Amino acid sequence: MKLFLASILTLLLLSSFLIAILLALLYVLGLLSITLLFGLTILANFFLWLVGPWISDWIYRFFYKLQWISIDDLKKISPASADFLIRTCAKYNFKVPKLGLIPDKNPNAFAYGSGRWNGRIVITQGILDFLDENERMSVYAHELGHIKNRDFIIMTIAATLLQMIYEIFIVCKNAMGRSGSSGSGKKGGIGAIFIVFMIASFILYWVGQYVVLYLSRLREYYADEFSARETNANYLSSALIKIAYGIIANPSNVRLINSTKFIGIMDFKLAKNTGLVFYNCANLKNFDALNKAFLFDLKNPWGFVSELGSTHPLTGKRIRRLSTLASKPMFNFEEIERKNPVDMGRLYSNFLKDIFFVILPVLVMIGLPILYLSLFLLGLVPLYFAFLLGGTIALIGVSFILVALYKYTGKEPEETTVLDMMGDVYASPIRGKPVKLKGKLIGRGVPGLIFSEDMMMQDKTGLMFLNYESWLPVIGNLIFGLRKVPQLLNKDAEITGWFLRGVYHLVALKDLKTAQDRVRGFIKIGSLIGGFLLLALGSFLFIIFSGSLAIVNGANDCENVQIRGCGEYGLVSPYLDVYTSRDACYLHFAVANKDQALCAKIPQTRCNFGSGFNPEINPYNYEPGNTNDCHYKVAIAAKDYKICSNIDYVVLRDICYLKLAVMTGDNLICKRLSYESDQQKCYLRVQQGTA
Repeated sequence: MKLFLASILTLLLLSSFLIAILLALLYVLGLLSITLLFGLTILANFFLWLVGPWISDWIYRFFYKLQWISIDDLKKISPASADFLIRTCAKYNFKVPKLGLIPDKNPNAFAYGSGRWNGRIVITQGILDFLDENERMSVYAHELGHIKNRDFIIMTIAATLLQMIYEIFIVCKNAMGRSGSSGSGKKGGIGAIFIVFMIASFILYWVGQYVVLYLSRLREYYADEFSARETNANYLSSALIKIAYGIIANPSNVRLINSTKFIGIMDFKLAKNTGLVFYNCANLKNFDALNKAFLFDLKNPWGFVSELGSTHPLTGKRIRRLSTLASKPMFNFEEIERKNPVDMGRLYSNFLKDIFFVILPVLVMIGLPILYLSLFLLGLVPLYFAFLLGGTIALIGVSFILVALYKYTGKEPEETTVLDMMGDVYASPIRGKPVKLKGKLIGRGVPGLIFSEDMMMQDKTGLMFLNYESWLPVIGNLIFGLRKVPQLLNKDAEITGWFLRGVYHLVALKDLKTAQDRVRGFIKIGSLIGGFLLLALGSFLFIIFSGSLAIVNGANDCENVQIRGCGEYGLVSPYLDVYTSRDACYLHFAVANKDQALCAKIPQTRCNFGSGFNPEINPYNYEPGNTNDCHYKVAIAAKDYKICSNIDYVVLRDICYLKLAVMTGDNLICKRLSYESDQQKCYLRVQQGTA
């Protein structure tokens, strides 16, 4: 009942997202033609929902050799499953779904269709190979649960609602562009409203994607519940673990698994951890580590994060729920938690530290410039371009260095086993645990790929993935995989590195020793090098734009500034420190001290822009910040028309005379203008008091 209500509430939430923004948008638009867009969207999704099963049939037959089997055929290979389907379909008054079998050794099962009347259930050969009769029946029951619960219809409605929310975002974006180009104040105001709706619809679309994924996970719980009610909850619990194990046992061909990850019985990317732990525990006939692995799914916040983007719940959560539906559960989670107490304070403290270091580079990259510019606008700090550019880049580099030092800590490695690591509920994908392992290198990380630089290691307790990084990114890894890995395989080795657990278990390799060889991993060094390169680049830019960090107390110190720069032109802003360039330094003190002699220290042409000035940008054919500009600004500051005579650009010199004539009210200065017509205009402007 809870799952039913949660599904209804989720659909209502999505519908409310859509209806709220749609009604508001229609009100603003005053148009009805937009309804045609949504009508076509609904029609297209309805068509795909209706004919989609036949399209899928063709795809699975053509690419994966799907074979249709009758219920009588199923009786021969899984009698209990066939009897269950006949009995249960009769109970709920719909026909037995169309049944398919794919010759793939990886265990997988999925259902698709438009509704109860044309549902399909497909399994792979791996289901028959890895599961016993009761477990196969429970898998069929799970897939039949999707058909009985009309999940195809519910998920199609959810996807359609989400698509329409996105279309509102597109409509608003286009309408905003049209209103912005109209130029009228009324249209511009409507454009601002469109911006609000565009942002709102985009946010709702982004949130809606996670809502749909949440709905998908609810439907999986619902199908599990159906299987548990119609068969036995322990059967499906056992089947889920064995299916995850089957993927580990057959890693070479995962094409079908990847193509059906949204409709398959589990998200194999998330379930791989469980499969690997079960594989290791089964070999030792000791399942304590599996119990602890379930606790990671249930307690560790990183488990929750990894589940957010998945269509299926974590395996540990599914099995715990199934355990509540069994009279004699396969796993007693109360007992598991009692025997393996978890320090939730430590867990969340570590998680918050992890999150801080995950977002630290982003905080520096975005937050620092925003904070600095905000302080500048409030008048609390001067705008210093050298710090804004070079300082920010340098601090981003520092943040990457700190992240690398946090992730690949320098603590002494702890000698451990694969099984102990995989049962660590406090493991993290961000904070590596220094470990030392002894075992045998049994294969490549990606089976069959001759360029795979990563390897699989097996100790006495199980398997572990080793992640190698060369000092030369990409190329070094390819060479290592092609030439070095074959020499290392099937040899005993001792490795040190950092154990990380996220979606996958792995050890980031620091050092690997065999009897004849030694290999060093550069994953930590590579991360540090990236940070140091950014630090060096930022420092270089800081020095470039701060004039070698010269301290200027007066005009006499300007010569200490090593960078000539371009005065107030180009990258230099009037808000910058006066020692951003040597010429800017002289210009500043010449104007501040009304000392035209300092202008002689600034070149006539400094920035080498060539002869082609754009008259719309620079109608006076002079470079801001050069000698002429300096004389002009000193003359205005000193209100001394005599200084204007030092300007050898006629137009700028005449502007200088004109402005000073108006400023001082002295029409005699007008006689110094080059042309009689300009002199007459000057007399008039002095009289009017306008320059």
